[in-house]
Amino acid sequence: MKILLIGALALSGCTLAASDKGNKGSDGPAPRDPPAAPVFDFNLLAFGDVDLTRSAAQGRLAARGDVTLSGFSVGGVLAEDEKRCDLIAGGDLTFTDGSVAKGALCVGGSLHTTRVGTKYPGKNAASIDFAGLAAAAGSYAAGFAALPAVTTVDERTLNGARGRVVLEGKDPKLDVFALSAGAAALASTLVVRVPAGATAVINVAGTAVELADMGVVAEAGAQAAKILLNLPEAQTLAIDGVSILGTILAPKAAVAFNNGTIGGGIIAAGAEGDGRYNSEPFSGNLP
Repeated sequence: MKILLIGALALSGCTLAASDKGNKGSDGPAPRDPPAAPVFDFNLLAFGDVDLTRSAAQGRLAARGDVTLSGFSVGGVLAEDEKRCDLIAGGDLTFTDGSVAKGALCVGGSLHTTRVGTKYPGKNAASIDFAGLAAAAGSYAAGFAALPAVTTVDERTLNGARGRVVLEGKDPKLDVFALSAGAAALASTLVVRVPAGATAVINVAGTAVELADMGVVAEAGAQAAKILLNLPEAQTLAIDGVSILGTILAPKAAVAFNNGTIGGGIIAAGAEGDGRYNSEPFSGNLP
C-alpha cells in the first residue's frame, strides 16, 4: 500500500513508500463479510436530535430524539413499502413543507406536520431499538479503529499545506488508512484507489474534526458503498462545501453538515444543517 501526495511546493509528485502487503499477516482482526447490519440501513442515523432544512435524504432517516425538518424530502429512491419506517423520530416530529415518498412515518412522541406529502403516516416508533443501534455503532467504530493501518497521514506529512491525497491499497478484501484531524482538514481531495470489491476504511483521529471544501472520490475499483470514514473519537464534526463518496461513522459526534453532498450515509450523535444525503448504504466488510 502506498500514499501519493500531490500538493503545494515540494510535495508535488512526491511518493511515500509503504508496505505493499496490505493488511495480510497483521495482528489485527481479520475482516468478515457483513451480516445484516441495521446501523448501515439508514441514510442518516442519529442517537440524539436532528434539525435539517432545504434538502433531502434519498434513503431512510432515523433519530432517537426529536426531529425537525423543513423543506425536506425523505426516501425518494426507495422501493415503495407501507410497512417500512422511512422517517423515524423516537421523540417528537415537527415537519414543514416536504415529503416521505415511499414508506411510513414512525413517531414515538407527538407529530406536527404542515404541507407534508406522505401515503403512510402515523406509525409508532416504539419498536425501534435505538439503544441497540447505538451499541452496535460504537462497537463497529472501535473495531475499525483497532485495525492496523499500513499508512498514516498527518499535517506534518502535508507540510501544513492543503493538497490532494491519494490513498492506494492492494488488499482485495480490506485496506485501512489513518488520518489525523489536522490532515483531514488540510486534504482538498481524498482519492481512494483499491481493488474492485475491497473495503476501504479511513480512520480519522481527533475529538474535533472538520471536512471543508473537499471531496472523497473513488478510483480504480473503489466503490462508494465500500468506503468508510471512521471517526471513533469525534465529539464534533463540521462538514461544509463537500462532495463525499462513502459513509461517515461518528457515533459520538454532533454533526453540522451544510452546503454539500454525501453519497453514503452518516451515523452520529446528532445532526443539523442543509447538506444532502444521497443513498449508497455501506456494504463493506465489518471488523
